[in-house]
Amino acid sequence: MSIKPLTQNPQRYTKVGAQWKVSASPKIKPIYLPIGVPLTNLKPVIKANGIVVKVGGDYLCSLQTLNDIKESNNPHYDIVENGKLKVKEKEVTIGNTIKMIELDVTQLQTIIQSREFQNRQSGVMSVSYIDDAQNGLLEGIPKKLIDQINYTLNKESERPSDKFEVVDYFSMVDTKNNPSAAHYTIKPIRTVTDQQETIFDPMKLQTFIIELDNQLKLLRRDFNTIQDTFFKGEIPTPNIYGVLIEDKVAQSDVDDADTNHSVKKTESSELVTIESNPINTIKTEVEDTKKALEDDIAKSNEEVQRRIQQERQTIEQQIQQGQTNDAQNQGYLARKVVELQNQIKALKPK
Repeated sequence: MSIKPLTQNPQRYTKVGAQWKVSASPKIKPIYLPIGVPLTNLKPVIKANGIVVKVGGDYLCSLQTLNDIKESNNPHYDIVENGKLKVKEKEVTIGNTIKMIELDVTQLQTIIQSREFQNRQSGVMSVSYIDDAQNGLLEGIPKKLIDQINYTLNKESERPSDKFEVVDYFSMVDTKNNPSAAHYTIKPIRTVTDQQETIFDPMKLQTFIIELDNQLKLLRRDFNTIQDTFFKGEIPTPNIYGVLIEDKVAQSDVDDADTNHSVKKTESSELVTIESNPINTIKTEVEDTKKALEDDIAKSNEEVQRRIQQERQTIEQQIQQGQTNDAQNQGYLARKVVELQNQIKALKPK
């Protein structure tokens, strides 16, 4: 409600002691109304004019509204009531015309406390709420609360941002920028332990398995840490992953995917293929050869004998190529050769 200029008697409203003197004309007997008790905690900290916001024991208004109240010299334009008048059959309140909104910040604290566990389950380490005094105070009122009130009541005010800190789990898998994330790729291990095409080195295999087991332990550690966070609400301590500080302005009626939130992207790890080493390849070929020979026993003895001789020569060549210090594998191959020799003898005419 704005002040309306007086078009009749300029001295219509005057203060006499603790009363308002209302006089429409010097010829008419004046009316006296009690002056309402002024608000003591009226603080000019918001932008919206013609309205008061009550927060706890404080009353927030704009500087213009405060000056208008002081300079109005009008009992009608006031926050408090300045008595009542009986007009015909009705009783009319004088004053109490400036609208007042009351905010219950105690309910806000209840909501904040109820969200604490859910925040931790989302990896959120801290949230800057609107009633947080650490964000700054203006005449004892949290600045973020004032910003939110201005955004709600004043068209020209911008929406305040929301600031929060979350555990940077992205750095956990960022092998390019985080040296501690090397266990999310086995490329370095394969580079060191890769087998030669025709020579099998069991020590390289042993090294690969040991290093792979160490990496699996780190992956299990990370998995358990994330599981404890998202199920138990436990933030990792110490936090070896780092912190992401987000200071975002929320947008209503907009899909979150289209907002200005930072998007984290990473290249996926290489697909690991298990390749057979030379010894395993030889074992497979020997088994296949044995099966083929057994299937062909019913055929011509001469044909089978010729094939056995050819396969024997092939196996012996492969043994020479795949010689290693692995006595167990070579013994296996030797036994297979003996089996083939026995098959040859069995085919010879008695």
